[in-house]
Amino acid sequence: MGKRYSRRTTVKSLPDWKNLSLKEQVAQMVVVRASGYLFDHQIQYPAWEASAQQLQFWLQDLGVGGVILLGGSTAELALRSQQLQELAKAPLLIAADIEEGVGQRFTGA
Repeated sequence: MGKRYSRRTTVKSLPDWKNLSLKEQVAQMVVVRASGYLFDHQIQYPAWEASAQQLQFWLQDLGVGGVILLGGSTAELALRSQQLQELAKAPLLIAADIEEGVGQRFTGA
């Protein structure tokens, strides 16, 4: 049986939709593709997956509302999810393409 880890995290509150600009409202409805790996040199499809700098811009400056993670190990996914949540203006929707099973996308799953 695997170990269970518990971590206290601070959850950002959802923004008041009425106080967002139209640009921010649209950005909140966008989900971008991102690597589940922690470092840019690990990205498997550079033409399709944003660099760390690009993701930071999308999340912090534009306020993108979600990411779909592809690739990485289970440990990396936990860290990557936390990393991306910290960059985001509001809580992120984190998704994964796993219709054929978690092991199809993530090492160690």
